[in-house]
Order: sequence, then C-alpha cells, then structure tokens
Amino acid sequence: AKALTEALLFPTDSRKLLITDADQTLWRGVVGDDGADAISWAQEADTYRHFIYQKTLNLLMSEGILVALASKNSPQALTAALARSDLILNRGGLACTRASWAPKSEMIADILSETNLLSSAVVYVDDSEFELGEVGDAYPEIKCLKFPDDNLGLRSFLQNLRSSFDTRVVTHEDQNRFHTIKQAANFDRERRAAGSLEHYLRSLDMRAKIEKID
Repeated sequence: AKALTEALLFPTDSRKLLITDADQTLWRGVVGDDGADAISWAQEADTYRHFIYQKTLNLLMSEGILVALASKNSPQALTAALARSDLILNRGGLACTRASWAPKSEMIADILSETNLLSSAVVYVDDSEFELGEVGDAYPEIKCLKFPDDNLGLRSFLQNLRSSFDTRVVTHEDQNRFHTIKQAANFDRERRAAGSLEHYLRSLDMRAKIEKID
C-alpha cells in the first residue's frame, strides 16, 4: 500500500501528452458503424469505465497535461460524436484531434509535430492490442496502456495512467503549450481556407508603418 501511494504521489515519469483512441475507449460503441446517437458513456455498469475515463481526462487537462485524440474514423463521424451535448470530456480542452484510416503511428507522428513534443513524453491509450503493438513498434519510447475490457480492470488502469504524469512539475512552457498549439492550428486553418499563402497574407490587410527610432 505504501509503495502504491508513493507511486501515485511521486511519479517517476514526467510525460506531457496523453493520446487516446475514441471507439470502445472514450465511449462504448463504434461511431462510424453505430452512429453518434448510439455510442454511450453513461454511469451504468457496462459503460461506467468510459464515464470515469472521460472524467479522468478532464482532470489531467486541468493539471496541465495535453490530451489528444487519434481515431480510425471519418472526421465527420468523430466530429458528430464530440458534438454530443452530454459529452463529459472537455472537447474545448483537447490539444488536437486526428481522424482518418491511416495507421495510428502516422496520426501520432502528426500530433507530435503539432505539439512539438518527443515520443518519450507520450502515453497512448487504446482498447486494441493490435493498435498498441503497431504504435509501440514505431515508437518504443511511448508508454502504451490498454484500456480495460471491463470495470474490474479500471482501478489498476487508472493507477497506471495517473502515475505516468508528474503534475507537481508544471512549467511555464507547459502552461503556454496548449494556447500555442491552438493558435498554430487556427493559423493553419485560415491559411488553407485562403487557398494560397499570398491570398492569406492579403486577407490580413496588413499595413506597414515607418517611424524614426527614438
């Protein structure tokens, strides 16, 4: 008991980013097959672990840990699921999301580039042994955790997850990283919407001001 308490209070890891799967992890069900209205994270016996997991992710966000999604889904299906009004997860607090049919390791590569973090700073959670193996093979430094198949495995999973992050040490850089990522994403989205860099720069309506140096 003492060893477990020390592990939770004084983690040896100092990871900064949690990347999580969505289907059968954030919720029960597959949103692309079942539809956004059919997936569930209710406080019932068979979906309780999904409810608690979403609450835990919110807690980690509040403690300065970045949380990102990597889901094998169409972007439209994932967006519909995240738009549910009863979603517990703080979707506005997500650092970034990736939804495609590419290998999870490729999605994680994009997330690492966007967050400017090394793979050694990452914890990856998935319900699929195959996906965990694929990611672990591509990034041995990533800590891969399997989401529990039932509520009996929830406690040990959460203990392992919480002990992966040392939230006692949150630097100024950690605090600013989320806002920097969001600003960069907004810039990229506006630039792509403009069609070209030249059109984007024109849309900013910038004006040069020349003054004497005082």
